[in-house]
Amino acid sequence: MDLNLSRAEVERYKNIMTSKIQQSDDAKNEYANQLQKTNNLQRQHYSVALPTVFNRLQELDEKRTGGIREFIIGTAEVESAVAPIIARCMEGIVKAGESINEKEDSFKVIERYQSGFTPPTDIPFDDLSKQNPDSPMDSRVLSSHFTVKGTISKGVKRRPAIFSFFGSNKNSLTADGQKEDFSDLPPSQRRKKLQAKIAELQHKLNQEIATRDGLMKMKMVYESNSSLGNPMTVEGQLNESEHKMEKLRMDLKKFQGYLESANQMPLASNSPQASRNHIQNGHRTSRHSNGSAEDHNDDGEDHPDDGGSLSRSGSEDNVAQIQNGHNNNNNGYTHKSMLKS
Repeated sequence: MDLNLSRAEVERYKNIMTSKIQQSDDAKNEYANQLQKTNNLQRQHYSVALPTVFNRLQELDEKRTGGIREFIIGTAEVESAVAPIIARCMEGIVKAGESINEKEDSFKVIERYQSGFTPPTDIPFDDLSKQNPDSPMDSRVLSSHFTVKGTISKGVKRRPAIFSFFGSNKNSLTADGQKEDFSDLPPSQRRKKLQAKIAELQHKLNQEIATRDGLMKMKMVYESNSSLGNPMTVEGQLNESEHKMEKLRMDLKKFQGYLESANQMPLASNSPQASRNHIQNGHRTSRHSNGSAEDHNDDGEDHPDDGGSLSRSGSEDNVAQIQNGHNNNNNGYTHKSMLKS
């Protein structure tokens, strides 16, 4: 502390410090208030508003299904009165209409389109007054998708060759236009599709095994009594059955691998919370020996070594300058600016 300062200057600095502290407290209170409102609105959206909309849609679908049922029954009754010749057909239509269950239909719709995603959690309170160098808030930078380099690298797209339209595609599609591993479906729907496909392949494999066993017995009978038939005539069918069984086993193993990878994937990986976590925690921070921090963007892209070294050197110089300014002034907050190529 400089003893040559006048009492008026000391008092003035105290007033400035008091006003800055008051501004910080006001900003923190306002932030906490807005954060509480946001969390309340988010909780109300996912617990009240969204279920209400879904329930309303379910009621409308049930009314629509019930209306179709009444329309079918009414049409059948009118046709029965007008055309006694087709009275038997109308009775069958009435039975088919009465077998419609709107509750069961709506449950099937829910089972078919449920995604398995979980609602996001509350937004945590970020206390900016605490100086924690390891906090992701201190080293948060924009994703490379929003930087100039990311824009340029993502903007340049290679035109597909004409041979790609006729060549093989690793993400082959099924007859209904879906991918072979059903990776374009939500997690819950993908598991159901894979389980159904595995059950179908297992059933076909069991049938083929039963066919092979029958051919083997037939071959043994022919070998024991040649008058019943030639054993060599069954040999070709046995080879074909073995090929079918091998292909079914390969397909079964492949889809079991798809199901295993789907079970290992968390349900909320594509939920709204995952995108928020990608922006908040999608950067890893490494620390050099001199204490400077370096922020990396985990976007799955490879960056050149020379560009990374230039970025690191510029970041270290900038952090060193800010740390020197922080040592000269102990009041206020320290702002760390990280340069990223």
